[in-house]
Amino acid sequence: MPATPGPARTGRRALLGMLAAAPLLAGPGVRARAEGRAAPGPVRAGEYRRVHDPSLGEDRPWYINDHCFVRGRDGLWHLFGITHPEPADPMDERIFAHATAPHPLGPWTKHAPALTADPDYFGETVLWAPHVVEHAGLYWMFYCGGGADRTRFAISAAVSADLWRWRRLPTGPLFRDGYLRATIAFWVASFMGLLLVYGLNTWLPEIMRAAGYELGASLSLLLVLNVGAVLGLLLAAASLAAGRPRLAATAALGCVLCGGVYLLVRLVLGDALGPGDVKLAGALGAAVGGVSLQAVAGMVVVSAVLTALLARLLRRRDQGRDARDRSEQVPAEQARAEQPGEQQPQGAPERQGRPEMARGVPHGPALLGPAWLLTALGP
Repeated sequence: MPATPGPARTGRRALLGMLAAAPLLAGPGVRARAEGRAAPGPVRAGEYRRVHDPSLGEDRPWYINDHCFVRGRDGLWHLFGITHPEPADPMDERIFAHATAPHPLGPWTKHAPALTADPDYFGETVLWAPHVVEHAGLYWMFYCGGGADRTRFAISAAVSADLWRWRRLPTGPLFRDGYLRATIAFWVASFMGLLLVYGLNTWLPEIMRAAGYELGASLSLLLVLNVGAVLGLLLAAASLAAGRPRLAATAALGCVLCGGVYLLVRLVLGDALGPGDVKLAGALGAAVGGVSLQAVAGMVVVSAVLTALLARLLRRRDQGRDARDRSEQVPAEQARAEQPGEQQPQGAPERQGRPEMARGVPHGPALLGPAWLLTALGP
C-alpha cells in the first residue's frame, strides 16, 4: 500500500502548484511586466452624459431599454429601442422608439415610433430588444415579439429601405417557442419521405415482377415516377420564382446540368449510380441553381471529390475485412488437413469467407453536404 504523503509534503506540492499557476492567474499588468512589456493602462468609461430624453413632448417620464444604434446611408445615426412610460412594465412594452442625430452624442431628434405592436400579426402584443443590420441594400430589424401566452414568444423581422418606414415579413415570425413536437414530426416525415423515395427506386421493379407484371412495365412505371418528380420540381421552382425570370432560368439550368451529369454517369457506368441519385442530383441542382450556375459547377466537382474519397475509404475497409477473413480461414483449413478421416468435399471452393456482395458507394451525403452549404451561405 503506498505511503500517504505527510502534511509537509502536501503543503510543498500545493505551494508548487500555486507558483506554476501564478502566471495564468496574474492580471495583464503583472504578466506584461514579467514579459518585459509595458503594462496596459486602465480602461476608463469616461464621464456619463445623457444624450437623449425620450420624455420630450410627453406629459410624464418615459424610458428607453434594449436599444441599438445604426448609421444610415443618409449620414444620420438612428436609435431604436423599447420605450414606455415610467415605471417599467415589460409586459406592456408595445412601442419601438426612433430618434436620429448627426453624431452619437447628439443632438437627438425624436420621431414617430418605428414599430408598434400589432395583435393581428400572429397575436403580437409585446415588442422587445430590436437589433438592426444592413444586408443586400436593405435594413433588417430583428426583435422579440410576444403575447399573453409566454410560451409562444417569437423572433420576428421587419425590413426597411431607408430606416424610416418598416414592414414586417408577411410570412410571419422567423422562430417561435412551442414547436418541439411539430419539429420532430417534420423530421420524421422527411425521413419517411426519403425512405419512400429510395425504397420505390430500389424495390419497385422487384415488387411488380413478384406481382406478375413484366419487367418492362415495372421499369416504365419507375421512369414515370422519376419524370413526374422532376417536372413537379420544375413547376414548384417556377411558382416560387414568379416574377423573377432569371431565378427560374438558373434553377432550371442547374437541374438540367447537375441531373444531366449524373444521368450520363448512370448511362455509361451502369451500376455506379441508381435512379434515385440522378433524381436527387436534379433536385439539388435546381436549388443550387437559384444561387448561381457557378455554384452548380462547384457542387458537382466537390461532390465528385467527396464521393471518390468515400469510395477509397470503403475500399480500404473491404480490403481489411477480406484480409481478416483469409487470416481466419487458413488455421481452419490446416486443422481440417490434420484430421486423417476428413477430406475436402469435391467441388467445394477453397475460400469460405464472407459472401461477395455488390459494394456500392452512397452518393447522397456527398451531394447534400455541398448543396446545403452553397444554398445556406451563398449570396
